Amino acid sequence: MFSSNLKQIIHSLLLACCLLLAASHAGAQFSVSERTYKKLSQVEKLMEQKDYKAAAAILESLESSSANRKYELTLVYQAFGYLYYETNRHPKAIDYFEKSLTLNASPEPVSQNIRLNLVQLYAIANDYNRAIQHFADWIKQEPMPSGDKLALGGALYAHIQQYDTAIRYLKQAIATAKPANESWYRTLLSVYYQREDYHSATELLQELVALHPDNKEYWMQLFSGFYLINDYQKALSTLELAYNNHVLDSEEQIANLAKLYIYLGTPIKAAKLIKHEIANNRLKKTEQNLRLLADAYLHSQEVMQSAQAYAQLAQLTGNPEHYLQAAQLYMEAKEWHQAIDSLNKAGTALNQGQAYILKGMALVELNELTKAAEAFRDAERHADTRAAAIRWLEYIDAQKQIASR
Repeated sequence: MFSSNLKQIIHSLLLACCLLLAASHAGAQFSVSERTYKKLSQVEKLMEQKDYKAAAAILESLESSSANRKYELTLVYQAFGYLYYETNRHPKAIDYFEKSLTLNASPEPVSQNIRLNLVQLYAIANDYNRAIQHFADWIKQEPMPSGDKLALGGALYAHIQQYDTAIRYLKQAIATAKPANESWYRTLLSVYYQREDYHSATELLQELVALHPDNKEYWMQLFSGFYLINDYQKALSTLELAYNNHVLDSEEQIANLAKLYIYLGTPIKAAKLIKHEIANNRLKKTEQNLRLLADAYLHSQEVMQSAQAYAQLAQLTGNPEHYLQAAQLYMEAKEWHQAIDSLNKAGTALNQGQAYILKGMALVELNELTKAAEAFRDAERHADTRAAAIRWLEYIDAQKQIASR
């Protein structure tokens, strides 16, 4: 999880060549012969020209001739380290930088640079424990570490699951640099997720959303974060803001917003959202979306609109149960003709007893008692609706007798 972020951090740190810095230090302790200085300058130029073979040949001769001069030898080791780094022979680069440190003959600023180089090289080699050893040595001697170095340390500690230390360094990195590198935030966010510290992750994501308002990933992670900590109102507010900022662009995300509206008690917003998105072709007229629309209207007590949505759903799927649901809602809305039409469209696939009862009831409301009696006699032939059908037939007989007086 941390590897990609660590690579970004490492690539932002350059292995700076310190040959001339080291060779030019004043004082007898750090003096080099004129010949060695010229040779090292020649090596630096050859490396700039990417003539590594010629540079290596000079360094090999210097390694032999400087064997008894500790400071000159450490410069040669450092130069070898840079050469092997530049030619992607990292194990050899590590070996020579380690030799340079072991000699303990460099000025402290140069030693610090070598330690930092080793931190990065060990990290590249996935040897995080050795990288951290050198980082610990480096930071002891660094009074004001920069943000990128602190972030590197944080990423390394995250790799070995020392999360408290990782968080401390990453927070310092973000506080030190203005603006902070986005990858440092992402590394810190990964640490919070590893620790299942969703409250801290959510706080950090609020910063990321503010810094990168066009980043859909951060919006959705923030929504998920609020959801994980059971703050559903803020989860809804996050999705609303993302929607208003034109960040939501998938059916699933828009549907999630609609579901939250329903869940949190504003289903009419869900219905308006779905209807608008279907009209603008951002939501397809699928079974799932039409059912969500019908449910949203139903929760809003918009019975007629819910019935129409179920009618659309029935037309799309051909499912007789959807026609039955539409018919029941049309009945509730006192739309008797539409209820009968939905029942007729359902055909024989429905629970026929129940369908005949509903049809008969609608016909009674339309005062078509003869047709209603036919529907109830059909319902009488089904065991589960026989008793209800008999009662309705008795009712029709009574109404006819009243009418004949």
